[in-house]
Amino acid sequence: MEAPFVRQTAVVRRWLIGLLLLFGSVCVVGALLNTPGNAAMPYLAFSTALYLCALAYPLIKYTGNEGGWLHPLIFSTVFFGMVRNLPRAAPLWIFGLDEHSVLPLDAEQLTELVAFENLAGTLALISTYVGYACSRRISTPRLTVKSPRRLGLALVVATVVSLVSLVLFMRLSGGFFAHLRNLSLNVGSKEFVADSSAMGLYSTGTQWLGLFLCLYLADRIGANRTSLEKVRFWCLWGGAFLFANVIIYLGVGKRSAMFNVCGIAACILITHLRKVPWIRLAMGAVALLAAFAVIQTMRGVAPTAKSLDDIKATLKTDTDKSALATYEELAHRRGAYSSAYPIFHYVPDSSPLLWGETYWVIPLRVIPRAIWPTKPRGTDFRAGATFFNSVWGIPPGAVAEAYWNFHLPGVAVVYFLFGVFYRWMANLFVRYSKSGTITAFYCYTIFAIGPTENMITGWMQSLIPLIAFIVITGSVRKR
Repeated sequence: MEAPFVRQTAVVRRWLIGLLLLFGSVCVVGALLNTPGNAAMPYLAFSTALYLCALAYPLIKYTGNEGGWLHPLIFSTVFFGMVRNLPRAAPLWIFGLDEHSVLPLDAEQLTELVAFENLAGTLALISTYVGYACSRRISTPRLTVKSPRRLGLALVVATVVSLVSLVLFMRLSGGFFAHLRNLSLNVGSKEFVADSSAMGLYSTGTQWLGLFLCLYLADRIGANRTSLEKVRFWCLWGGAFLFANVIIYLGVGKRSAMFNVCGIAACILITHLRKVPWIRLAMGAVALLAAFAVIQTMRGVAPTAKSLDDIKATLKTDTDKSALATYEELAHRRGAYSSAYPIFHYVPDSSPLLWGETYWVIPLRVIPRAIWPTKPRGTDFRAGATFFNSVWGIPPGAVAEAYWNFHLPGVAVVYFLFGVFYRWMANLFVRYSKSGTITAFYCYTIFAIGPTENMITGWMQSLIPLIAFIVITGSVRKR
């Protein structure tokens, strides 16, 4: 039986490996050419080559029915590794790191930290592959899957939950424009973040409609493939999905939350088409980039805006600049303002290991702060307070977080367990791929989860609307 991972052709796989080889060659040669100005560049070139070789392994190992675009390891390589990570890492891997906002180190010492990050990342990848390979026979629950019922009721419930959560969230912020100012990270929002209110609960509630629409899409086109050809269906669903994304951004304040639900919908579409619709995905990516540009502009003007006219005037003039600013902001987080490098530099000599503190609190993260006012902040807030003396969260990334907890052995163990979890998810998807609900759950998991406290917490919170959808529609039951 053909695996449901959507098979890659040999030509496409060779192209992807070739792109990694080309990218690695440019980075390695560029780093070596910069050696006269920085003695650590050969070390950086070697670590980059090693990391990219490890990144390419799933494309070489898992071929034919055994692999595919939605295979968890291949998806991680292509999406997280190539699409999200490599463009931001390229300047660091070619030129090294000249300065950091809080580290009093010269360029050579900072570049050594970048190289160490690559080596730790290589260890993480290898550990993931070992965990995945060693858990081939891991069991999955015995479930009964059925055609969902009451899909309309499920969407009504999700719409009510999302809108009520957003209204309560804005009321907590002090109104619409006060809420926009909070999202744009001004001084007032610092006080808001410190508030022990139900902010997190409301923020999570605003995501229900987007997740329910993904579940609805998977179940609807799974049961009736002709829906793929109906313009009316896509117009109605697309309009609702756009509305849901607006609610998500206003509630969560993060572009990544919008990107996640869009990515999940794309993965669901790929599973049912059994191929990658490149043109449609490219059009969606352009629309998403334009939306991010508008959001970037709104975040910039919100602190001083007094009416909708102020925002509209700014959108007409600054949106094109914001598209570039979006990329520059993402690249900046990887370099001079990354919290990973202070962790690699200070831990464990100057700053102690956490010994699992960021992981053992994960089950407690679902408790609203309104009930537990002293609930520990996330890893990103802890990194910001410890190394930047900031009230804002600065995520260190999964590798640095594992290192902060248990040093290099922690990186190996955390990623090994993550590889085991990947295998469990893959087995579950193969066994119940005909279920739209399981398909949507699998797509969301490989797209949104990672071995960090923040990502695992977000994934756990998303289980609540998933369970609600299953209860309302009766699409999945345990035997």
